[in-house]
Amino acid sequence: LREQCQSYCRTMWQFKLNLTARMSVSCWQAVANLCGVSDDPTKLTGEAMTEENLLDLVHRDKAMIAYARILGLKLQLLFMFEEWDSASKILVSVIKVLQYLEAQFLVMYVDFFIGLTCAELYRQKKKGVFLKYGRKSLQKMTKWVEQEVPGCREYQLLMSAELLSITSKDWSEVSSAYDE
Repeated sequence: LREQCQSYCRTMWQFKLNLTARMSVSCWQAVANLCGVSDDPTKLTGEAMTEENLLDLVHRDKAMIAYARILGLKLQLLFMFEEWDSASKILVSVIKVLQYLEAQFLVMYVDFFIGLTCAELYRQKKKGVFLKYGRKSLQKMTKWVEQEVPGCREYQLLMSAELLSITSKDWSEVSSAYDE
């Protein structure tokens, strides 16, 4: 997969599809991180890119989709490697950038990780703001399910079960939510 990402990115650069390349290079780096080819698996810096340089570039070009992709991947890595303090520091930035990209498929996927991250942060820190952000993500997902957006239902069900697991004292209700 890492080699395929690398080949795809190089092709996008060759064809001067810069926005697509910028979005894709962050994915290549995330895959490299998950393969263990990075000094810090939670930082999008290594064989494909330097996180700071790409963030500067997408800021300069006002490439909001690429910026959301980078922040979303970073949040996912922080979630996967259980770096909760770092996740809580970028959470607001991720939420703010998503408000401008409502129609993008990327938003659904990133919002899913926002919800899961918020559930875990609430579980650990007991700060209501994390529950509030998690519920907002769930509300968006629920709206998309009601509008029959393909691929949303499974994400929405899992996020609903995660949020229920931190708010309900009825474990049979929580168990049923995960079974659904």
